[in-house]
Amino acid sequence: MPEASIRAIDCHNHYTPSEVLAHLRSLGDTSPIPIERSEDGGERVQLDGRWFPVQPEQYDNDRRRRDLERMGVTSAVLSPTPWLLAYRLPAQSAAALCRRTNEAMAAAVASSKHGAMGIVPLQDPTEAAAVLREAGSSLRLVAIEIGCHVGDLELDDPSLAPFWDAAEEEGMPLYLHPVGSLHRLSRYYLANLIGVPVDTTIAGASLIFGGVLAKRPGLRVLLSHGGGALPYLLGRWDHGFEVRPEGHVHISDSPRAYLDQVYFDSVTHDPKSLRFLVELAGAANVVLGSDYPFDMAERDPVGGIRAAALGPDNEQAVLEANAVRLFRLPDSAGGDC
Repeated sequence: MPEASIRAIDCHNHYTPSEVLAHLRSLGDTSPIPIERSEDGGERVQLDGRWFPVQPEQYDNDRRRRDLERMGVTSAVLSPTPWLLAYRLPAQSAAALCRRTNEAMAAAVASSKHGAMGIVPLQDPTEAAAVLREAGSSLRLVAIEIGCHVGDLELDDPSLAPFWDAAEEEGMPLYLHPVGSLHRLSRYYLANLIGVPVDTTIAGASLIFGGVLAKRPGLRVLLSHGGGALPYLLGRWDHGFEVRPEGHVHISDSPRAYLDQVYFDSVTHDPKSLRFLVELAGAANVVLGSDYPFDMAERDPVGGIRAAALGPDNEQAVLEANAVRLFRLPDSAGGDC
């Protein structure tokens, strides 16, 4: 396929709807997520005792349009900025925030070439299932973003079953992204450099060893940040499954057997790592990602795919075809960013 005819669809691209920011500001001291001016004149929000900056790139559509064009990205599947995954809020407040966010995400892409994901209040799995169904049927969102844990619960906790069941029944892909991680890693930015991929790895292990995927063969999940360490530990997991009894509690096949249900984004920051990921997971299960607009984003995500020398067919699959299939996107894109 000629290079010019291949779309580049960014599946790890964060967005904060300006309507949601305005709503949080309007609530003042009663806001479920505190928001205030930061020392540099910007804004920041507080969640779980930590402050998260709100850069203009998160909500400024003109800047996003220019940046994506510079990055060679044709369109994106926008995901709510992770601090909106407010699992520590009371369930009722979280559900209201999720619905408001989902409506704004849908509106943001209504006349654009982008797709959008929604969020759900996973601290209330039954309500989360209802919000997921609304997101797909009423708002036409293409996926749901969830955290890699829900407060103190890992993703294989039995209480989350109603949500997993709804996701499989609706055919709704789930995008797993860390939100807060391993706070003891305070030095050298290790909370991100190590904590974020480790959080993703634990989430993937919970879904596999916990039987979440085995019980729901129609469920599809996308792991951020190249799947963390999962691709590089899979052989160890398989070996442990063979020689130890602990891994057999919920699954009867080796961990590798469930890999067809798992997708990975390309945010590995290294062409050799990306090439290994594609060889291990299969080119059909890897999608383009950038992590825009944060400092750990891939600055040239499309160039990174091409630098991995995957071959024309695999390159086209990672840049475009896999996202179209996973998120059921139109075969061609139109409209403005």
